[in-house]
Amino acid sequence: MSELAMTNDEIIMRYRQAKDKSEQVKILAELNDCPVERIIGILVASGEDNRKFNHLRGQLKKEETQKEQVEVHKEQSEAEQSKTEKVPKAVIAAVEDIAIAEGSQWMGFSCAQGKVWYVNLELDDISCKHRIRDVYKALGIEPKNLSNIDIWNLRGRAVPMDKLAPSMIRRAKQKGYSAIIIDPIYKVITGDE
Repeated sequence: MSELAMTNDEIIMRYRQAKDKSEQVKILAELNDCPVERIIGILVASGEDNRKFNHLRGQLKKEETQKEQVEVHKEQSEAEQSKTEKVPKAVIAAVEDIAIAEGSQWMGFSCAQGKVWYVNLELDDISCKHRIRDVYKALGIEPKNLSNIDIWNLRGRAVPMDKLAPSMIRRAKQKGYSAIIIDPIYKVITGDE
């Protein structure tokens, strides 16, 4: 057993001087960095009636059960939150790009490997490339097929979809893309996303 910060006599004296005996046992255990049962053992050895501590033991057991229930609830809440936590749409789009380029999973679905055309309407060229690389790193995927992602940067040059679509269709046919991801889509459409 490790040595306590207080002597047994000091523990006994402080216990006997306290008005709230149960609370004092907990305080003594905390001060001495030891389990409550060890303090109770010292007090019983000094002549205190062991039955006096039954209520305290019951209270401690109840508190422990409540702590365990809170922990379980917290773990469940964190798991649920991670499922529903708001992830930026741009990150979801980048994950989708990578899943298609690498032929991996996206939101629980297997993706066939292919070329992806990522139409970037938001970030500058360097930031967009960094985002893709950062998402690869966060996913723990080695960018073996990064060349399968073509980025078309149109930041500041967004035009309505009816004007953009004809040139996109021509280019998509020439390049043989498996998917075209437009991020963010609201920049080229009217109405709701």
